[in-house]
Order: sequence, then structure tokens, then C-alpha cells
Amino acid sequence: MPTLGRAPPVVGMALAACAGAALRHLGVSPVWTLPLLPLLLLPNPTSRRPEGLPPAPGAAFPTRPLLPFVLALLAGSLLTHGWYRREASDCRLFLQDGQTLVLQGRLVGEVAAGRGELHPEASGAGGCPRPLRLVFPGSVPPGLVPGAFVSLRGVWRRSGAAGRADPFQAGYLLVARGEAETRPVRPSEALLLLGGRVQVRLGELLPRQKALAWALVLARKEGLGPEVREAFARAGTAHLLAISGFHVGVVAGLLLLAGGLLGLPQSSRFLLGSLGVWAYLLAIGLPDAAVRAA
Repeated sequence: MPTLGRAPPVVGMALAACAGAALRHLGVSPVWTLPLLPLLLLPNPTSRRPEGLPPAPGAAFPTRPLLPFVLALLAGSLLTHGWYRREASDCRLFLQDGQTLVLQGRLVGEVAAGRGELHPEASGAGGCPRPLRLVFPGSVPPGLVPGAFVSLRGVWRRSGAAGRADPFQAGYLLVARGEAETRPVRPSEALLLLGGRVQVRLGELLPRQKALAWALVLARKEGLGPEVREAFARAGTAHLLAISGFHVGVVAGLLLLAGGLLGLPQSSRFLLGSLGVWAYLLAIGLPDAAVRAA
């Protein structure tokens, strides 16, 4: 296996993990990944020293050990395999079209254009505690604000093939009845409520562009009209509507800058940035791309 030269070891490990994930995406089971390991254990010749440099002790320097790359390849394959199994067993994929659901839970964000999202408790008909999309065919009942604890009754409507790639898109609850209830806030719901309050505040500060602000800051795209989505797609900037590494970098950069203005030492600034980034991701629901960047 050729050396990676002067590239940092983490680059080679990342490439090996991507190779393992790619093999699984191509349908190669982890069982068949293991026989590939002997290929990585072939003799790895030492690399030659660049011309013009004085000879190093021993005349040649060895390449990096292969064990980290082998482990990274296996990790990429096994983690991707675990993700596939988890997604295939998602309870949202097994709710039947036309099934009546009676659910209680917290509204994740604001109900915009008759659409919202519920984080239900594992109780009631269906018993699926994963986030569900909501559609209100008529007027939205009063009191259904972000973070409110609600009781809903409706009919599950499947979305067809879209749900096979993303269980969140597997269907939606067509709400027939809903009302807000008073329920003490659990510690695990604190960040959910914080995200809801931030969304309300953004709507107050930017009343005309609130739907766009919700999408760019909180990954809440329910209020975006089709014309806005099409405009971003035509401009080639539709990726900005999905919280990703760019957003994580902006948040981390602002926190690092704030730490510098406060005169904090470097280690404290990076601690502030790390904690702030993860608090931000927890508040918006841990989008996959943003988690990888964090």
C-alpha cells in the first residue's frame, strides 16, 4: 500500500473511513469487508527521502503503520451498516396509511402554513416516539406555539417512496383535533423549548423574512414557499437551507471571536466554541451534516 507522504495521518484515516462507508453504500456487507483486510496488510515499502535533503539516520524512514487505517475502514463500514439497520427499523416506516393516531408531545417548532413537527411521547395509538410531521387542513387551534405540550388526534398519511430514503418523510399526521395542555417541563426538553423561543424571537425581529431566517438558523423549512425554494435551487445555493458544516463554522467562529474580545485564553475560547456548537445542534435537533462537522 503506497504511503501518504507528508499528509497528516487523519487525512488517510478519513479516506479509509469513507472507503468503508462507500463499500456499504454499494451493497457490500461488512461480512465481505473483512476478507479485504489482508490486502491492507501487504508489505508496505519504505518511502524515499526527497532529493536535496541530507540523508536521515537509517537511510530511509518507514511509512505510517496500517492499523489505524484498517480500523478506520472497518469503522466506516460498520457505522454505516448500523445506520442502515437503525433506519430500516424506524417506527415511522411501519405506520399504516389511514391509521388513527392519538398522540401527546411537544411541538418542535412553529406551525407555519398549516405544517409543523411533533416530538411525541411513546404512548397512545401508534406508540412511535420519533419526530412526526403535522399537517393542519383547517385553522390551527389556539395555543399551539413552539414548545407547547399538545394532545393530537389524526390520521396517518404515507408519502410513498420518499420515506425509504428518510423516515422523517415517510408520512405525516393529518390532524383532526388538537389542543394545548399544561405539562411540567422535563430536563430533556429544555433545549427543545429554547429552540422554540429562539424561533419566536426571530419571527419578532424579522417579521417579513422570518420563514427564511428559521430555515437558515434553525433548519425549520415549513414556512418556506415553493417560490423561495425554487429561487435558491436556481441560484445553486439550496444547500444553505440545510444546516451543515458552513453553519457550524459560523457559530464556532462567532463564539471564538466573542471569547477573544472577552480576553479569554486560547483553551477557554475553544472550549466555549465547542460547548456552544453542541448546544446549538441539540437545540435544532442534531442534523446529520452538522453533527459530522461538529
